[in-house]
Amino acid sequence: MSVDFFDCVTCGESICDCGLYYRCDNCGRKFCSTECVGVEQDEDLGYYTSCRYCSGKDATTTQLLEFALGKLNLTTDELKEMYLKEIANESTKREE
Repeated sequence: MSVDFFDCVTCGESICDCGLYYRCDNCGRKFCSTECVGVEQDEDLGYYTSCRYCSGKDATTTQLLEFALGKLNLTTDELKEMYLKEIANESTKREE
């Protein structure tokens, strides 16, 4: 029998699968605390059926990136290329 560790989606806290944690029944994301889940517990069911991300109260970094790329009309590869060129230019300037 093994123990798995994973990070809380909201705060990044390390969570052990054999300890107390909260899981969204909708998307499967795992959280370290009720504050990180970010929505009220369903009183009738006694557990969380949706998290802050599924309920539209927050967005993940990935969701924000995808949104921004769409607004900028860029693909991930195009953004990466732009970033790497910028970093290369900054390195060249520092060396001069």
